[in-house]
Amino acid sequence: MLRSFYYLDTTVLNDYVAQINGFVADEEEITITDNKNKNASASIGIKNIGLSGSVGKDGSLESHTSAKITDSAKFESVYKWIDREEGINFYDIIDENAFNNIFRGAHIEVEAKPRRSKLSVLVNLAEKISNINSVYSNTKQGNLLNKDDKNIFNFAKTLGEFVQNDKTYLVFEFPNGKYPFITRIDNKFLLKGIEELDFECTLFCKIKRVLNKGEQYKVDDIFSPFSEIESISNGEIDSTIFDDIPNEVLDIIEGPAVIVDTIAIYK
Repeated sequence: MLRSFYYLDTTVLNDYVAQINGFVADEEEITITDNKNKNASASIGIKNIGLSGSVGKDGSLESHTSAKITDSAKFESVYKWIDREEGINFYDIIDENAFNNIFRGAHIEVEAKPRRSKLSVLVNLAEKISNINSVYSNTKQGNLLNKDDKNIFNFAKTLGEFVQNDKTYLVFEFPNGKYPFITRIDNKFLLKGIEELDFECTLFCKIKRVLNKGEQYKVDDIFSPFSEIESISNGEIDSTIFDDIPNEVLDIIEGPAVIVDTIAIYK
């Protein structure tokens, strides 16, 4: 199967390779034997390889080269090993029966459309609108935003400082709107821009936690620490000021849902 990768966690990938093989190699030696031209000299037939060659005992021509083992090749070998040893289930939709067969530690493959957390989208939008307003105001045509609007967008930008820019929450959603998959990816392993993940793609992951009905998970939860601060400050800081945070900022996932560690995202 040919894959176009958008995200590949090479740290996890190399850990898997080391556990399977006992080592991690970035190159492998390849020997090509040509039995058709036994009377040929060692230089014939290997000029395109360009490294080294020799004539075997039977007169066959052997050429030697080293080849780089790509991350894609490593992934393919790891994927096949896991599929052979554990089995990898593929889902393009999750129903109750499928959900009940998902368990912690399993590797699975799902096809769904990812979205970023609401807070991440809001912060990104606030930054873009603020930049547009700055450009517009510099043309001496006034401001696109009034004072109240500016305060709102500045507040949204400030919230962005609490969000780790090196990590991104993604929620993979199926067409039926049920059983979302929640993950937090490390941006350094993105092979293309995060904004390009705006379509159905394949997620290869390891189950971290199954969220049952009645349970909740707060995505990009930056407000919970304030309740801890309130207890430490003996009530001098009132955390209830965050009780009225609008749903446009909060991103609460209701179970049933699945929390996963992402290994790869691809088409």
